[in-house]
Amino acid sequence: MIRDEGAGPAFATLMGNEADRMNTPMVNSEFGCNYAGDVKNTRKRYEANSKIRGWIFWEWKTASLVPGGDWFGVPWTDVRCSVRHFSRADGFGSTDNWDKVMNYLGQTGFWWSLNTPSEYETAQWMEDLVYNSQFSRTSEYSDVVDALFGP
Repeated sequence: MIRDEGAGPAFATLMGNEADRMNTPMVNSEFGCNYAGDVKNTRKRYEANSKIRGWIFWEWKTASLVPGGDWFGVPWTDVRCSVRHFSRADGFGSTDNWDKVMNYLGQTGFWWSLNTPSEYETAQWMEDLVYNSQFSRTSEYSDVVDALFGP
């Protein structure tokens, strides 16, 4: 298995070389969670390589509502991990259980084990996630739609 570590031009070439070596076409089974421009460039590299026969954009790859969080140094406000998102503008209402679980997920190190949500709090968080993920309660990232399906 080849891991996509940023989907740069060298990665598409590596996939093509592996397709030749194994005498089979390749499908990129995961990419996403980047600037919309990088998503577009990645898609174009895959589509330009005749040995790569498809790609999959991985939706909802990360929990991007951790307050003050980032993705490898890039602020969450600039990262696109999905085609749709939920936010306070969409009517997303943060709850105590939501905040506790999201803060727990954003922790590292020793403190991580001290603030473990209860089974009940985690179940309530899952209900909040399902409720807030309804299509009618989300907004589209048009830049990601354009990056995936535009010219």
